[in-house]
Amino acid sequence: DRVLRPGVLVGLGMGRTLAEIPNYMRTQQDGMCHFIEMVGGIGRGLSFDSYKVSSLLADRCGGEVEHVYTPVIVETAAARQALLGDPQICSVLDRAVRSDLALVSVGTVDLDSFLFQAGYSDEAGIESLREQGAVGDVLGHFFDINGSQVTSPIDDRLIGLSLDELKRIATVICVAGGPPKVPSIRGALNGGYVNVLITDEDTACAVLDNG
Repeated sequence: DRVLRPGVLVGLGMGRTLAEIPNYMRTQQDGMCHFIEMVGGIGRGLSFDSYKVSSLLADRCGGEVEHVYTPVIVETAAARQALLGDPQICSVLDRAVRSDLALVSVGTVDLDSFLFQAGYSDEAGIESLREQGAVGDVLGHFFDINGSQVTSPIDDRLIGLSLDELKRIATVICVAGGPPKVPSIRGALNGGYVNVLITDEDTACAVLDNG
């Protein structure tokens, strides 16, 4: 409520935690902040629809939203290149990089991962990421505990901002909590991908204790 001021451009990530945010926000009739998605849409196999989440956030804040009308992961690298060449998609992502602040969450590298839950990877694929040291992801990009990016089989099929582009946004707010997210949060903080954390006290203490 303090940061979603009139005229602010807010980049949106994806995740089940982010999907809950609209349920706890007070409706602001004159908010007029502008939301813009930083990744393609996701909903398959999960308990939320990212397009609906974005629209609901905009409704709560009395603002507008710009969608990235593609899946977050497409079938081939060639399809990704073709979609990124579309003027409408490319213009939304270009504007997303210029967001004043961003709202993201971090994922885990296990069978609760969005990759597995949405059917983009099997158990062997998740295990391969873990063997490479991956502890979490943000915007679909995986990283290790030090924040270094870990190569993923979906990298050349992912529609969204890169980690370097995310770091260009001045304020990146991560909303995440619970013991399984502690390594993910630490990796995201170490990599400089997020610089504001909204979490519960137990998770905060665990992140500090392991830092």
